[in-house]
Amino acid sequence: MIVLPSLSRSERSGTCRSAAYDKIMARLELLGEEGKWQEFDVFAGQLVNHFGSRDNDLKLVVVLDQALAEYYKYNLAGAVSITKHALHTLKKERTENTEMLVGRAYYLLSDVYQKDRKYGLAEKYMDLAKLVLSNFEIGEDTGETYYNKASLHAAIIGQS
Repeated sequence: MIVLPSLSRSERSGTCRSAAYDKIMARLELLGEEGKWQEFDVFAGQLVNHFGSRDNDLKLVVVLDQALAEYYKYNLAGAVSITKHALHTLKKERTENTEMLVGRAYYLLSDVYQKDRKYGLAEKYMDLAKLVLSNFEIGEDTGETYYNKASLHAAIIGQS
């Protein structure tokens, strides 16, 4: 699925701008940084079940964080599977933050493929992430995309 950027600058909206979002992301980040993967998996699973169809934005943010956790655990196939499932969900059910979530998903796929040394796929998904996020507010998502684009080029050059 390719989501083209809107004509105006976008920013996080709805619950992705809330204190609940910040609190959830901080807790998931802390569990991941501390390597408490079992606790992370339980908490993330509870969040996905809790948000269910009530808040697709927050549910999909957590799902993408689950995919990122699989990446950090070197379960690259799991990370790809979860991310592609999230993209499929976004294709069927637009959210308030579809562009941001699709950009994050493409960005994550790029990282996974880079780690797996599938540089052609990594570059394809990085370019899609940049395209989707091109009109998005400048911030963590856009900054990480540009940083990792440079990292990808360094990995390709280093392989030569």
